[in-house]
Parts: sequence; C-alpha cells; structure tokens
Amino acid sequence: MMVTRAQVRPDDVVLILGASGGVGTACVLLAKLVGATVIACANNPDKLRRLRELGADHVVNYAEQSMREAVWEIVGKPRVTGTGGVDLVVNCTGRGTWIDSLRCMKVGARLVTCGATAGFEEQIDIRYVWTFEHNLLGSNGWRRSDITRVDRPRRAGHLAARHRSSHGARRGPRGRALDGSPGGVRQDRAGAVTSAAWTRGARTAFRR
Repeated sequence: MMVTRAQVRPDDVVLILGASGGVGTACVLLAKLVGATVIACANNPDKLRRLRELGADHVVNYAEQSMREAVWEIVGKPRVTGTGGVDLVVNCTGRGTWIDSLRCMKVGARLVTCGATAGFEEQIDIRYVWTFEHNLLGSNGWRRSDITRVDRPRRAGHLAARHRSSHGARRGPRGRALDGSPGGVRQDRAGAVTSAAWTRGARTAFRR
C-alpha cells in the first residue's frame, strides 16, 4: 500500500490517521524507512508518546484539537498556488475524517485507504478534489512479493520491533510476553508495532 499504491517518497510529508493501530504504526515505520516526514494522529498522550518513539516527526491529539487546524499549524494551509498541505494522507479511519483529510492535502497530493474502522459511509466536498487535483487511491491488501519486500529490513537486522497485546503486555517473537507472562498476542497483517530501532542500512535494504 505505502510503496506500490501511495508511492511514498523521501521528500513527502505524510499524514497518518489512526497511527497507533496495527496498520497505522506499520505505515509510520514504512514512511520513516524511506525518509519521509510523518505527522501521526492518535487520541491520547500515551499513544502519541509511543508514536514519537517510532519516529513520528509530529503528533496530533485529535481528541483535544482539530486535526485540520493542527496540521495547518505544522505545514501551512493548502493553497492552489502549491504552498502548504501534506503530500500523502493515509486514512483507514473512514467516517467523519475524509473532509478534514482533503482539507489538509496540497495540490496534487495523494490519499490512500485500505479500510474504514469508524464506518464505510462518508461525505466529501468534491470541489477540493478537482480544485487541488487530488489523487484518491484504494489498496485491497498485499501480494506475497510486497510482504517479502517489506520484511527485508527486519531480516537484514536493520529493524527491531516489539509488539503489544490488546491488554498491554509487551510481546516478543512468536507472541511470547517480554515480561514473562503467558499467552499469545493477536496480530493483524501489519502487527501492533509499538516501538522500533532503526539503522541507516534499513532504507537501502527496503529499496532493493
């Protein structure tokens, strides 16, 4: 999704909604892996702190402030002249978020989605789509080749990640709790990644 559909680039400013979830944190990791600037959105300070640890350059608490206004403060309000706004929005939240997402996008920006956790029905102001020449992209999942490519940095030792279960216990490989407690951890396709360590070689491994 991030590479094959959204075509994330090193000079992109990427806005990620629902960044603390499994897909969201994976998108943070992938965006930082190529060198992009990340604005990550979540709804409480603990999640925002962990997103900072992941490498997010900016964080927005949408429970306490308008996401749109917070993003404008960071990158400026989008103008038809090309100034302001973000290059890429990752929105897998859905209902109630698309209007503000479009209002954060610069001329020619992309929005990519692979789901809608808050609901599938949404209304948008399509004037912004044609005025700012937005690109709305869908992603239905991953091919095996995509997963293999994404896994290269980890296998090369450039990316070390920890997982957290729904009840808060930190998990290591194969779902074993890092604190020694029993039980496994449910993971979605991306896994619930909560922290990571990076090296410069990770970007090279990912691009091969």
